[in-house]
Amino acid sequence: MKFKTFLVNLGLDPKHRYAREVRTESPELAGARQDGKSSYSRAYVVWKMIHNPNYSVGLLSPNRRMNTDFIQKIVQMLEKLNLEGMIKKVNKTSIEFQNNSRLYSEIPSKFVFKGRTSNIILLDEPGYISDIDNIYKDIIPALATTGGTLIITKDSKELIAN
Repeated sequence: MKFKTFLVNLGLDPKHRYAREVRTESPELAGARQDGKSSYSRAYVVWKMIHNPNYSVGLLSPNRRMNTDFIQKIVQMLEKLNLEGMIKKVNKTSIEFQNNSRLYSEIPSKFVFKGRTSNIILLDEPGYISDIDNIYKDIIPALATTGGTLIITKDSKELIAN
């Protein structure tokens, strides 16, 4: 299934700027709160996991609640598409698909991605994460092995501050 079709099936606009931006080499989705950044980045990550066995996605949000919500919304997305059978295992911090693709979530800490290898790391609202500069140092090696992608979502408050 093409990404555009996947978005349409989810009720998302494939012509939306986030639908284009999330697929660029260095995606940075920035805009107002509640304008779809998470929906489009979540759809892209799930689409990549469905189509690529053994795919690894790291999620870093400012707090555990945001990570748990992100994973719950992935489950809801798969249910909406009648693809819940793809889920092999799910808990509050990770979801694994039948094709062994996996999304794991982390909260900010020193050496958060040390020793990890990821195809995508989704950095959600980094402006609200203290010590983000040191976390970036761990992200680079985690993506280097796979030639992976860093997706960053920011809200308008972060844009003004940075």
